[in-house]
Amino acid sequence: MSTQPEPTDEISTDQSWRMIWNELKRVGLAPGQSGPLEASIDWGENANQSIEGLKALNLPIPAICHVGILVQAAIRAAEIQFRREKIPEN
Repeated sequence: MSTQPEPTDEISTDQSWRMIWNELKRVGLAPGQSGPLEASIDWGENANQSIEGLKALNLPIPAICHVGILVQAAIRAAEIQFRREKIPEN
């Protein structure tokens, strides 16, 4: 008998990638969105190509979750830095 509680819900690989896409879409980084452009770089398309490449690797769900945490951390750090730059210093 296990001493650990058994999980009641399991997340699928597709759900994991969808959560990452939802985070990216929140900041306009998704194919088909008029998101951030820099010179001729379409960052949404770059994100799409990267995720498609990662999906092709058939990563285990915990690894996908770590990718999601990394994406979320990078976005949050950029938002914090942007807010700091906008606040006038006294």
